[in-house]
Amino acid sequence: MSDTIFRTKTETPVQAEPTVPAKAVGPTPSVTAVEVPYTSYAAAHATPFVVDYFELGDLWNDPSGGFPKEVSTLEEYFTKKIESGELENSTSAIKNKLKEIERLSNMNKDARKVLRVGTAAAYVKFLMDSEDIKFNVRRYSHV
Repeated sequence: MSDTIFRTKTETPVQAEPTVPAKAVGPTPSVTAVEVPYTSYAAAHATPFVVDYFELGDLWNDPSGGFPKEVSTLEEYFTKKIESGELENSTSAIKNKLKEIERLSNMNKDARKVLRVGTAAAYVKFLMDSEDIKFNVRRYSHV
């Protein structure tokens, strides 16, 4: 029995942990701008999103030469779409929808602002009237 060999514990050398270099103290990186929801855009920027999209300037609300009716029609349409859940509450979703409306109405970025805003408002008004008709048909179809 004397020729039996038992294992003996061998110690492994402990490796030193790599040191992490300290971060340089300096100016903090700028925070990227967070997109404001569409429904809060007017409060945050003092103008509705549609005004900034069409670049209407400060006189958009002038009753004699501005676009108050067109802007309110577009704002009403988009707000209803957001409340019903058909559109996301973001300015990028509204921008995409406005581009789609301009494409469907055969408008391009080179057209005059008056024509672009008026055409978009007329198209949206048509869509709202169509939705009202569809709603009334569903509502009174049993009569």
